[in-house]
Amino acid sequence: MIQQVLGGMDAAEFLECYWQKQPCVIRQAIPDFQSFMSRQDLFDLAGREQVESRLVLETAGEYPWQVTHGPFDESDFAELPKTHWSLLVQHTDLHSPAAAAFLNQFRFIPRWRIDDLMISYAPEHGSVGPHLDSYDVFLFQATGRRHWSINRHDYKESDFIDGLDLQIINHFQARQQWWLEPGDMLYLPPGVAHHGVALEAGMGFSVGCRAPSSHELLSHYVDDTLEQENDRRYSDPDLSPQEHSGEITRKDLREIITLFHSALPDETCLVNWFGRYVTRPAENEEPAAAPGPLDPTAFLAYCQNQSVFSKHHATRTAFIRKDQHFILFVNGEACTLSTALAPFIYAFTENDEFDNPLPLQNPPGPELIDLLYRLYNDGIIA
Repeated sequence: MIQQVLGGMDAAEFLECYWQKQPCVIRQAIPDFQSFMSRQDLFDLAGREQVESRLVLETAGEYPWQVTHGPFDESDFAELPKTHWSLLVQHTDLHSPAAAAFLNQFRFIPRWRIDDLMISYAPEHGSVGPHLDSYDVFLFQATGRRHWSINRHDYKESDFIDGLDLQIINHFQARQQWWLEPGDMLYLPPGVAHHGVALEAGMGFSVGCRAPSSHELLSHYVDDTLEQENDRRYSDPDLSPQEHSGEITRKDLREIITLFHSALPDETCLVNWFGRYVTRPAENEEPAAAPGPLDPTAFLAYCQNQSVFSKHHATRTAFIRKDQHFILFVNGEACTLSTALAPFIYAFTENDEFDNPLPLQNPPGPELIDLLYRLYNDGIIA
């Protein structure tokens, strides 16, 4: 299944020849694909309060390329023109188990690098304009046909049209172009300008990848750790008179640099923070606690009748391998586990469903029982 989304291409070949190097069109990436999401399903999702959705009106808005944000109701869709608009719904994998399962076909990429599955619907001539993304993207044609054109020019800020809701490239010129049928997919490395236009009504699946910038990482780290108690203030107990009171001396600067470095994390702190950061659930998307939390005895009885556990589709997981242990990250929380649980950690982080691991350990150790017990009562497995 991993290679199915590459149309039979070997994953190693794709990563070596195309990943972050050059665009790639994969004909029939998924042959005979049948969309799990209908137009009405997508419209219904866009009507939900907790779902991030946008309508892009190329020509029928108050100004070109106007963007309005959901939730939307039936009257909003009834007023749309026949052409030149697009509906985009982000993070569909958090709201649809089928959408989450679709992302499993991209396991040739580390899971933490995959951001979300955005699904868009557009009538004929629908588009979001020529633009570029700062991350890798897989553009899968689910229904209908779409014309894609790209340009690998190194665009500058002055190349974009001022005053729009979207960053639209001015005077975009196509250098390569393709026509995608249902089941086809276009991969684009970061920074490749692209313009997709619907040739007929249809839906596109966009798999975006995480590519955090140094500024983003630093900003989030500071936000997450700002209230910790290791905060230091500038001090100069050995201050002495100086010739010019307006001067910031080299000694002052050395102390400021030392103070700044003291606020930066060591490797252990940074590693643990990053694992929590990349598995943090989207706002309001944490799995709900189990409807009837079980005590340890009742949970063991429950496990005796479970051959398979299912993971909540909105769960985000990752792990880091240390010399003598693992650190498992689940929805922004960290847990240190022994290497004896390696088979479970692999199965849990890579699959939506996995075999009940308790019968595989005879007798099952308290570490595994305690972990499963917490995951169950937190609503992460069932």
